[in-house]
Amino acid sequence: MKILIGHLFSYLFHLVVMPARRMIVRGQVQGVFFRMTAKQEADQRGITGWARNWEDGSLEIHAEGEDQAMEGFIAW
Repeated sequence: MKILIGHLFSYLFHLVVMPARRMIVRGQVQGVFFRMTAKQEADQRGITGWARNWEDGSLEIHAEGEDQAMEGFIAW
């Protein structure tokens, strides 16, 4: 029971405290390992989230992490 409560607290803390950003990246981002590189950059900064390709060739990224880490990821 303690483990379950700990996991629940951790999950709720993440939902309340971690800022999230939605980004649309346009340009040559499909077929050039951009998602893989973005994941590596996010992992290095402790950022979680997901990315998906759109039919128009752009990439949507949903990222969650601490402010300073997010600023660095966005600047990248």
